[in-house]
Amino acid sequence: MKSKLLHWLKNLLIVLAVLAAIILIGYAGLQYHFRAVATLGGGTNEFFPGIQYKGVQYDIVHFEFKEGKFIGTAKWNEKGYDSLESRMWCALYTVKDDKERNFLYYYDGDSGNTYVREGYVIPTSGEVTAVFNDGESMTQDEYAILMFQKIAALTGEKSNFYTDNLAGARREFYFAYNNCPVAAHNPGSIVFANDNFYFVAPGESKFTRVQDMVGWGKGIIITDEDIIAFLLGNPIFILPSSYEQSLPETTQTP
Repeated sequence: MKSKLLHWLKNLLIVLAVLAAIILIGYAGLQYHFRAVATLGGGTNEFFPGIQYKGVQYDIVHFEFKEGKFIGTAKWNEKGYDSLESRMWCALYTVKDDKERNFLYYYDGDSGNTYVREGYVIPTSGEVTAVFNDGESMTQDEYAILMFQKIAALTGEKSNFYTDNLAGARREFYFAYNNCPVAAHNPGSIVFANDNFYFVAPGESKFTRVQDMVGWGKGIIITDEDIIAFLLGNPIFILPSSYEQSLPETTQTP
C-alpha cells in the first residue's frame, strides 16, 4: 500500500513539474513575443508622439495600407511598462510589402496610428500602381486602376444628394504611386444615394447627425456604364445590401 502511494506521489510530482515547465516556457514565450522594440516619443507632431524604432524616428502621418506582421510592442519611456498585460495593448506592426521599413502601424487596443520614417516623403503623384478603398481593401489590377482614374478625372455639374446612412453609402479611395506600399492621396469618394452613384470631392459630403449616420453632400453623378458595371462587380467597392434593393432593375448586381 505504501509503495503504491509513493508511486502515485512520484507520478504526481512529475506531472506538476511538466505543467510548471510548460507554464514557464509559455510565459517566457509571451514575454519575448510582446517585448518592447520601440519607444513612443519625439517627432514633429505637437499633439501625437512619434515612435523611435531601432534608432530611427518615425512621425505620425495618415496613409492607407495593408497590415504586415507583428514585430513587438512600443513603450512610453525607457522604463517601459510594469506588466505583460500592459504591453499587450501597445502592438507594433510592419506594413505589407514595405521592404525598407519606411512605415509602421501602432495599435493600442482601441485605435491605431500610422507612422512614416523621418525624412521619407510618400509620393502623391506619378504612376498610379495601386488603389486603396477606405482602409478595407487594395487592388493592383490594371483595369481597376484605370476605372478609378476615370472616376477621379470626372468633371461637370455637381448635384446635391441625401442619404440616411452616409457611412454605409460612402467609399473613399486613395491612390498609391510608383510602387509605394501605402497611399496618401485621396482624390475623393464614391457615394450611392438617390438611386445614383456620385463622385464626391474631399470635404463635400458631411454627416447631418453623426449618431444616426444621416448625411448629405454634392457630387458628379456617374453615368458611364462601364464605371457603373465596375463598381457593382468589383470587390474593392462593396455596395451595402440595403442600397442594392433600391437600385433600378437594369443595374441590379447579378
